[in-house]
Amino acid sequence: MESKRNEKISFIETIGRLLFADFLFKKEMVNKKHCYHIMQKDELRMCKLASIATIIIEFAFLIVDLIITRREFDGVGYYFVAEAIMLGTTFTMVFTSHYLVKTNRFKLMRAVCFIFYVLVIAATTVFMCGNLFHRPQSISFSFLFLLILTFIPSTFLIDNFILSILGMAGVSIAMFVVTGVTELYYKYYALLFLFLLIALMFRSNQVKSTIAKVKESEMHEVLKIQTYTDTLTCALNRRALEELLFDNFDSWQNANENVALIMFDIDFFKEYNDNFSHLTGDEVLKRVASAASQLCNKNMPSIFRYGGDEFFMVIVGSDRLDVLTKSLDLLRSINKLKMKRSKDEELYLTISVGVSMLNKKIDSPADFISSVDEELYVAKNNGKACVAFEKKIYR
Repeated sequence: MESKRNEKISFIETIGRLLFADFLFKKEMVNKKHCYHIMQKDELRMCKLASIATIIIEFAFLIVDLIITRREFDGVGYYFVAEAIMLGTTFTMVFTSHYLVKTNRFKLMRAVCFIFYVLVIAATTVFMCGNLFHRPQSISFSFLFLLILTFIPSTFLIDNFILSILGMAGVSIAMFVVTGVTELYYKYYALLFLFLLIALMFRSNQVKSTIAKVKESEMHEVLKIQTYTDTLTCALNRRALEELLFDNFDSWQNANENVALIMFDIDFFKEYNDNFSHLTGDEVLKRVASAASQLCNKNMPSIFRYGGDEFFMVIVGSDRLDVLTKSLDLLRSINKLKMKRSKDEELYLTISVGVSMLNKKIDSPADFISSVDEELYVAKNNGKACVAFEKKIYR
């Protein structure tokens, strides 16, 4: 008895998950807004495909009607108006969908799709209002347009119910108001309920699929961050720097792009570990990385921890004077931290900076790194706490 009850509950839950995915999967949506945006883009893309298919079918039927048959359709004017509305709507959908997706206008996406669905229902109603005994083709059109609504479930659950009510209203108008013949139309009520069920099932799968995509995407982003980020300083790591240089080196060279590489390390870094503790040394690295990151902008988007106390910056699109200015700003910003490196003497945190500009003599990313490493050694050999650029010292 208990097992039958469990089976019954399980069946009810299964039906509920199929029909009301928006509510039951709400907790699973890691980023509900992002999920809906993905679903809206998918919906608009499917509307575009349906529009193209509708245009092809409409033209095919229209050509056949004009060439082979003569219309015996009551209210032929309404029939042509319905066709014109459908063709106009589908053409508009095809041309506007690309723009809406490109500009991420999600509210407009929903409005356009909803209007498309409503016009499909309106056209279906017009075709059903015709003399179906003489024009079986109008039944075919009705099925075609209702199938469009079935296989493109709307993103929002409320839209599905509104469209279903509008569809039923259209069938009712055709049955009781216009034609007055009910025997032939009862099947449409059953079809509409069936189409609604199928649409909600499709939507349930769409929601689950979107959630899975978002979770996978977010997991990929987390792994990417972990792969390319230094856990101590939150700066990018050596791997990120090397990939940046290798991926862009050829394009920089071919375009004669102004690219500068800045390398700096902490002077007397070992003293922080010896005089205080390794935790203090870690704090120094964090403070230096934080101060350097505050200088980042669109030309210098991030800093890289290369290893130990060595850091890099990549500056793209700045001339020599601007690069030198930024290097001196970096030197002074670290000096302002006023972190003591000795318990007895008034000795404070400083860095040495090497700067190299990309030129034709540099053949590879490895050469680029070697050239800036040489500049850093020049700074170290000239009293530290300075900037070395083209073998000249700046303080």
